[in-house]
Amino acid sequence: RAGGNKFHGGLFEFLANDKLNANTFQNNSDGIDKAALRQNQFGYSASGPIARNRTFFSSVLEFSRLRFSTEREYMVPSSFFIAGLPENSLARRLLSEVPPVASEPTARDRNIGVATYEVSDRIDTLLATERVDHHFANGRDRLTLRYAVASTEETEPTRGYPSLRATDRYRGHNSLLAWTHSFQGGAIQDLRLGWSRERIRFPRPR
Repeated sequence: RAGGNKFHGGLFEFLANDKLNANTFQNNSDGIDKAALRQNQFGYSASGPIARNRTFFSSVLEFSRLRFSTEREYMVPSSFFIAGLPENSLARRLLSEVPPVASEPTARDRNIGVATYEVSDRIDTLLATERVDHHFANGRDRLTLRYAVASTEETEPTRGYPSLRATDRYRGHNSLLAWTHSFQGGAIQDLRLGWSRERIRFPRPR
């Protein structure tokens, strides 16, 4: 939103924490503790004049920090299975270099292990928008410049192999340059030029 001749601004903070939350009915019935949760969303908004009646600015910034954990069950190769592999085999070398979490062999098949444990997740985001509007002296022309950026980083669960944990990253940029001209009779001409770029990284081990 465009700014005006008066300064406006605000700060905000949203907090969520498992220490302040009640446990679920199902967890209480099963004797399970609350899962860990830490969430903070905070930022500001500000707008006002750069040159009164002519040039105005608007700025908005928001951060989010989320930490939480969930209990999951994974089926992985058991220690019995790994020990039975040939000493110089590729499978044994890979499972030695990238070992699975500790597990209990299943009654059905000792080669398959089952592991139940809490895995932690992390999601960090940033959203920012900056805008400047300039009104020309003739009262018919306005120039607008806007820039926005969005960024997210997410660390995924281990999926049974702690050393294979990856952090996905996304960053997007968007810019706008607009010229608006008002004609007599109420007609309006709006010319806009835009530019955007996105970069996404999903690193995966080879």
